[in-house]
Amino acid sequence: MRKYNQITIHERYQIQASLKAGFMEPQIANELERSKSTIYRVTKRNNGQRGYRPNQADETVLARRLSL
Repeated sequence: MRKYNQITIHERYQIQASLKAGFMEPQIANELERSKSTIYRVTKRNNGQRGYRPNQADETVLARRLSL
């Protein structure tokens, strides 16, 4: 069984920068050595009116984790 490693705040900022630079999710996944589905899920779940916001995404993750 593979161990799951959560996306770090540093990776979240890399995702934001890559999206702004015009990279697609598969390219970002390759760059971060993550699954394409992980990047798609992270960007979809944490995308708002002003795009992907890493700080907001990290706060949301912490809130979800505390509510369990």
